Amino acid sequence: MRDTRLLGLWETDPGDAKAVEGYGRARLHFFESGDLTYTICSGAVDQVMRLTYSVEGNTITTQQASAPREEKTQYAIEADGRLALTHDGIVSCYRRIA
Repeated sequence: MRDTRLLGLWETDPGDAKAVEGYGRARLHFFESGDLTYTICSGAVDQVMRLTYSVEGNTITTQQASAPREEKTQYAIEADGRLALTHDGIVSCYRRIA
């Protein structure tokens, strides 16, 4: 199952100091196919992880082929349109950029 509200490109919300400090600048690109690209943006070389994802209720389950293991993340689309992800009790917010 897919939540079409997730589709597209999201970037760490620069106003979310905790997420920027904890994760740095990151981009999430959700595709209709169930593919997800997670990019950690750095000054030198970006790190790109290719994952697959599925959605059930308010939970995104991801799987990385190179390190098979399911990861579950709670999510919500907030009233202001931001994507809030909660993983291991830590909330990080993203804004849609495309």
